Amino acid sequence: MRNEFLPGGRSCVLVVEDDPAIRLLAVDILSDVGFETMEAGDAAQALEALNNSEHKIDVLFTDLRMPGMNGLELALVAKRKHPQLRVIVTSGDYGKDLPPGAKFLAKPWCASDLLRVAA
Repeated sequence: MRNEFLPGGRSCVLVVEDDPAIRLLAVDILSDVGFETMEAGDAAQALEALNNSEHKIDVLFTDLRMPGMNGLELALVAKRKHPQLRVIVTSGDYGKDLPPGAKFLAKPWCASDLLRVAA
């Protein structure tokens, strides 16, 4: 399965996850099918990447439960500054009160689940 999200190009996913093993797994899965990836360990790093990256970030894939600013707060702030940003929120808890258009991915997820919501 190749990444066809952007015609003539590859879309970039910013993976935000405080657990390094889960973050690496998501980055590996997405990279293997052609997504460009960036990663952040928390919301502050994610906002820095969104606001200062040389690359256009198309998708924010964030954990809901993180220390400090949680994934929902991050998604809301990110969507205000970047309204075209696609958002995927993941958690072991039910994803409620998501920003308009955001998708929810329940943990534990598998590669096919991640690719389905990222496409």
